[in-house]
Amino acid sequence: MEKETELLREEFQRREEEHKIELALAKNRVRNIKAAMAILQPEKIAKGEDGEADIDGYIADFRKENSWLFENDGYTVSTARPHGRAESRSYDKMSDEEFYRTVMGEI
Repeated sequence: MEKETELLREEFQRREEEHKIELALAKNRVRNIKAAMAILQPEKIAKGEDGEADIDGYIADFRKENSWLFENDGYTVSTARPHGRAESRSYDKMSDEEFYRTVMGEI
């Protein structure tokens, strides 16, 4: 009975650590948590002076090494114009002639 209880405690602690890591990954905008969890090595997470794992520090290093797994912090600005008919037009603001030319593909 004591052995089973100890095994359950270990399993609980392992899952709690996994959830903390997953939360830290989500906060750092990881693209795929499962892929990140498969790559990272939780046994390499250093313990702080208080005995708690330094998950944030490990995730910061992990993000530098595997930047492709994370979304960019900056914004991407596209200078390209829409192609073909992807250009957004408001038909209700067009004259009848403009509408029919647009629909028929003349513009």
